Amino acid sequence: MFDSLYTDPRDHAALGITPMLMAPRFGELPPVGLGLYRYVAAQDGVYQEARSNALDVCLRVQKGRFPYGSRRARFTMPFGPVPQKLLNECIALARAVLPNEWGGLIVVENGQYRLVAPPPTLANPHRLDYSVVGIDPENIAVDIHSHGAGRAGFSPTDDADDRGFYLAAVLGRLDRPSPEIAMRLCVHGRHLPIDWTPWSRA
Repeated sequence: MFDSLYTDPRDHAALGITPMLMAPRFGELPPVGLGLYRYVAAQDGVYQEARSNALDVCLRVQKGRFPYGSRRARFTMPFGPVPQKLLNECIALARAVLPNEWGGLIVVENGQYRLVAPPPTLANPHRLDYSVVGIDPENIAVDIHSHGAGRAGFSPTDDADDRGFYLAAVLGRLDRPSPEIAMRLCVHGRHLPIDWTPWSRA
């Protein structure tokens, strides 16, 4: 029925890739497809939902009032928190290349987290490039890189690069005994601060 409202096939394509749905008052929506995301209008605003092998989220991105059903915000890591030892390994690898930047990915494979640190094609104190060929983006839990001895924070370059769906982390002050770490959730171009830790104690 709603498809008939759109006269241009490009609008059909956009709706198919990123649908906007209403939250049902009486039934249930099926889970969002793996590797996809959608918007859902609910009683108290608009929610964005996304799912990968590593993350499953439902986040309110806009307050509002609609005559639809309810939606509840959630953030789920299907395989639990990331082992602290992987963060420690990232810190050690980043310190080993000071003053240059370092980067890697924590991915899910066979139900386990694993650190992948591709060889850089460019690395200096202000810039880092490496190839992610062969890495399934649906398996990325954390995209992590360092700013060397600089502060831990997200640069305009980071904002432009963080277009996928994962947790992003930046390590800083690696020349000090206690480094800094900044984190945020990236959901297909939306960057959201987090006030909790994804790392386990072990």
